[in-house]
Amino acid sequence: MTWLLAILAGVVTLGAQESGRQLTSLWKEYEKAHKADRPQKEAAALSKIKEEAVKQHLPVDFYDAATLYVYAVQRRDWKQRETLQHQLEEDVKAFDEPLVTFLWMKEWKYSSPEDLLTFVEVHSKALEANHKDLHHGAQNILGGCFVDFIGTDREYALWALEEYDILEKEYKGVYPHEAVVAYERIVRQFFEDRSEARKAWEELAGKYAGRAFSVWPRAQLLQFRMEELEKDKAGSDAFRALYEEASALEKERVAYTGAEGKLVAGCKLPSSLMGALKEKWLRVAVHDGKVQVMFQNLDKATVTLREGKKTLQAWKVENPARSFHVEDTVSLPLPVLPDGEYSLEVHEAFTGNETMYEQYTLSVASRKDSRGHCVYVADFETGVPLRSATVALLKNGKEIASASLKLDGFTPLPESVQKHLKDTRANFQLVVKAGNRRSRPLYLSSGYSPKTYDSHVRCNIYKDRGAYNPGDTLQFKAIVFDGDPVRSLQVVKGRKVEVRLHDAEDNVVETLHLTTNAWGSVSGRFVIPEGHRGGRWELEAVGLGAGGFRVDEFVLPTFDLTFDALDGFYLVGADVPVSGKLVSYSGHSLSGARVHVSVKRYGTSVLEQDLPVGADNRFETAFPAMKAGYYVADVTVTEASGEMHSFREGWYIGENLSVDVRVRNAADADCRWEVVASRTLELELHAKDAGGNAAALPVCYELTTPDGEVVLAGGEVASAQPFSLELPGDGLYVVRASVSVRKAGGETVSAETKTSVLSVLPGSRVLSAGAGGVFLPGPLQVAAGGRISARLGSSEGDAWALVTLYGDGRQVLENKAVHVANGTLEDIRFAYKDSYPEAVRLQVFYFIHGKSVSYEREFRREKDKYTLPLQFTRFTDKAYPGARYTFTVKTAPEAEVLVAAWDKSMDAVGPNDWPLVNLRDFSVESVSVAAACGRVAGNDRIVIGYGRGPSLLSKASRNMAVAEDLIMEEAVPFQLVEEKPGFGGVSAVPIREEFASALTFQPQLYPGKDGTVEFGFRTSDKLSTYYIRVYAHDQAMHNAMVTDEMVVSLPVKVSLMEPRYLYEGDRYEAAVTVSSVADAPVSGVLSLMAGDKVRQVRVEVPAGGTVTEYFPVEASPAGELVLTASFRAADFSDAVRVTVPVYPAAQQLTEAHSAVLLPGMDREALLAELRSRFVNVPASEASLREISVKEMVEAALPSHVEPAGNDVLSLSEAWYVAHLCHLESDLLEKILSCRNADGGFGWFEGMTSSPVITAVLLERFARLRDRGFEVPDMT
Repeated sequence: MTWLLAILAGVVTLGAQESGRQLTSLWKEYEKAHKADRPQKEAAALSKIKEEAVKQHLPVDFYDAATLYVYAVQRRDWKQRETLQHQLEEDVKAFDEPLVTFLWMKEWKYSSPEDLLTFVEVHSKALEANHKDLHHGAQNILGGCFVDFIGTDREYALWALEEYDILEKEYKGVYPHEAVVAYERIVRQFFEDRSEARKAWEELAGKYAGRAFSVWPRAQLLQFRMEELEKDKAGSDAFRALYEEASALEKERVAYTGAEGKLVAGCKLPSSLMGALKEKWLRVAVHDGKVQVMFQNLDKATVTLREGKKTLQAWKVENPARSFHVEDTVSLPLPVLPDGEYSLEVHEAFTGNETMYEQYTLSVASRKDSRGHCVYVADFETGVPLRSATVALLKNGKEIASASLKLDGFTPLPESVQKHLKDTRANFQLVVKAGNRRSRPLYLSSGYSPKTYDSHVRCNIYKDRGAYNPGDTLQFKAIVFDGDPVRSLQVVKGRKVEVRLHDAEDNVVETLHLTTNAWGSVSGRFVIPEGHRGGRWELEAVGLGAGGFRVDEFVLPTFDLTFDALDGFYLVGADVPVSGKLVSYSGHSLSGARVHVSVKRYGTSVLEQDLPVGADNRFETAFPAMKAGYYVADVTVTEASGEMHSFREGWYIGENLSVDVRVRNAADADCRWEVVASRTLELELHAKDAGGNAAALPVCYELTTPDGEVVLAGGEVASAQPFSLELPGDGLYVVRASVSVRKAGGETVSAETKTSVLSVLPGSRVLSAGAGGVFLPGPLQVAAGGRISARLGSSEGDAWALVTLYGDGRQVLENKAVHVANGTLEDIRFAYKDSYPEAVRLQVFYFIHGKSVSYEREFRREKDKYTLPLQFTRFTDKAYPGARYTFTVKTAPEAEVLVAAWDKSMDAVGPNDWPLVNLRDFSVESVSVAAACGRVAGNDRIVIGYGRGPSLLSKASRNMAVAEDLIMEEAVPFQLVEEKPGFGGVSAVPIREEFASALTFQPQLYPGKDGTVEFGFRTSDKLSTYYIRVYAHDQAMHNAMVTDEMVVSLPVKVSLMEPRYLYEGDRYEAAVTVSSVADAPVSGVLSLMAGDKVRQVRVEVPAGGTVTEYFPVEASPAGELVLTASFRAADFSDAVRVTVPVYPAAQQLTEAHSAVLLPGMDREALLAELRSRFVNVPASEASLREISVKEMVEAALPSHVEPAGNDVLSLSEAWYVAHLCHLESDLLEKILSCRNADGGFGWFEGMTSSPVITAVLLERFARLRDRGFEVPDMT
């Protein structure tokens, strides 16, 4: 708000306080290094200051030096930022001065206000000291006049935290402290009603009448008066009376002495108001063909009209009104002038103003189509096209060609002009003249690259999964194809393909040489070797394409968490729910899991809570949103077996809301408003909270005219609920929507919006006033023998439009001139001829009122697109582990089919994305139009002297044709097994021990004559959800993909989280969990066999629940420990077996010693001395390695080839080393970008030159030149 800005602008500070630093001589060392731009010496000096400040316990010296040290070292090496800040924290804690700690917490740690206030309360006694020189920010209190009135560090901390409630209570009855608290509170308070702010200042001024402090609120009241007078455009007498009041207040202020005088010494607002009221200035402008001279507090001026340096006319102007502070205007006639640029200057004594007056009454446009560069010229105001003109071509500002043209729409430039535009390096401008009229220069693009179609050989790669552990086998398929994706594609047959496996360090691990088949495909496999760095690996078809994937040591998750969206509207002060549902990939219950919820707002804890998971796998809690801000919930889920994963969600909770209007039946139109081509207006009104989330609130609405006259009485509708309104007819309407809600404290929060809607009924020829320009295209898909159609309208004057129909290569198919009378609509129609390409582009262009208007749409013939058919015709969505299943899909008989199945949880580690090839529609490129619109206008440009100018105060259902017996089979869960193992009611419990995450990868399957492909595979013992994905393509690269999910599970499931490894003699408790999806409780025996030892316990698993038991396990002897967990019941059983490595209980020690053999030393004596140092291993078993210093340097240099940072020293060091190692480097361009116009180098690009940095770089360049390397000339 303007008045609040003015309040703050009127508060100025006193002169800077003494720094309070006592180690002056050491600080001089620092200043010297700082001035010389030597960060290392700065850091050294600051270290000395810190050390001495700690010894003498000098808070100001310590804090300044400690914080400046961080900046100094960071300038040299930004990577040390975290280390430096950690060291600063340790230094501050060790210094143990509460105010220093408070400043560090506030300025460096960014502690929350709550934490800072707690610190102040805890250290209240220690903060009774007064380190005034560390009271950072005290200058902001009462314009710096209150600094000497703050008695303790604790008081300062409370001021810094703006804890006005505490200060008001402690200062009650204390002058001037109590008054200053009230003043600062008012300054920072937001008043929706200005009368409330005025009342607050009046009450404060009245309370302290007769005291010096009253000057402050009275000055604010004068500022209020000033703003109100300017807003009301008051006369001279009112401003003169205000000046007298400000003058009297200033005299009173300077009369105060002592403590009272100090309290108002910084109140400069009265004198500022006096200066603003007496300010003198002049302005000149051109409006409606007249020169307007504006005076403030001046009675005369001289006005001069110039063209360049030539004076055309001068006027002596008197100001007869001679108002005080009020702007007076005197108008002068502007002489008739030819088109061009002029300047108008007004001045008097030491003040003045200049404006540029431009008069260009022609508008010019240029475009480049198949005929070359074309030009169009029209009157800048009416848009009426010219029939003839002279065009001049300028190159780099100089005329190089000209020609007289007969104009007809966009007219091609003659060859005498066009030939110059072939120079792509020059800057060209086009100027058009007709008599005394001319256009502004139009910049031309000399070159044009016709649209080319991308036709090169490509390769898509498909993998069996997205992430791999070392030792896993990667299976892949690659398809090689070429052609133009806009016109046609085809596979490449018989092509030799080299496929490489790259590790995370881009080393080639293995290579395969393959040849594509009749469908352009190859397939193969690689074993991911152990001992390589984990991370992003790559599969590369050399010269054709590549695909990345992840390799790492990981354990797949067995569950996921889905957070619930907020289903209500939450404002500050509300309890916001945090809830979600756990999803087990095996379909079993997770009711035994534990959930820990941590909610923070910008790092400050709001909620910490442990929750159980319900029988429905859900959890729910809520946190109090006491302040506006972004709240982040970190949810850690620990499953009964010990598996743990973390999830995060966030919400912005604010104090306001918004509402949007969406027109559901808006036409595809170009207009400043929403356009509907119907009497029915279909709407949705969306209420949203401060974070943009949907708010389930009722929204009020009404339909009015642009002037606010009600057309349809208001109503109420639920947010996002579609509804319709019937419009009376053509015209411009306004939909007004509002929403409000009452907060818990009774305060109402509301929001409103409006959207203008233009109704253009079919067949109507009238366009409503205020509609502006409208372009309403017809159907963009045109049937055979149909017409291309559009409607063009204008309500801002007659429009003289050029309509062009383009084909491929910017070919002009048809041109048409269309005159649209003001307030009407015209139809545009073209026959879509058989000779036209599959797509054409319609362009509309015109000038009006000094602006250009352009519309464009692409139209295309209707045609059927071929889509490769692909769908499952037999699918099993529930399966047993270790069983074989058969599936069928149907596609085109000429397709090749790829099938894969992998664990869904794998995508949480590395997604397995399979590319699809999309054949794009043929498209006609857009033809851009460059325009230089005429104008007649003047702009204030220069203010001279002491004048300041005026104040600017679900998942889709399957499409399957299946046999009746198959439908009957699928109706019975777990009954589709073809080779079902003996689950339930058997003497032995089948043990699950083969846990493959990828079930199958069948790269090249071929359908029968009816397009049916049958495939099958055996499930692994892992209970989880699996993706079954099928991809098919034909030889023309028509392709399709279908994915579904299959759950592999059992009625009961045993889970065991084994350790990665154990040491011989280790003991731990193994958590064994059994879960059930049965409808009734299941009783049985849960057991764990560790080696040859068996422990068991009888348990009852609740219906849909889980039970966890803990079994002691001892690891002995070294080798492998086999753990078998099983549950046996009357009807259901399960068992799982895992193997844990057991390492010997021994630790391998490695000991090494080194020394430098200098010239003249006894080698054997040195070796004996080295062997004598060994204490942990026998020296006789140590191996010996000798390396020269030269070899050490050569080995170390390559590690410096990569720059440590983006500063010029790091860049130049890496570039220097790369040359010494005879390696290629592209860093020179980055280094030279840090060079400035003065020849020097800055730390970073854009920074000022540093003599020290420049010297270092020049020395490095010189050394390389001396060694025979080619370096740039730095002279």
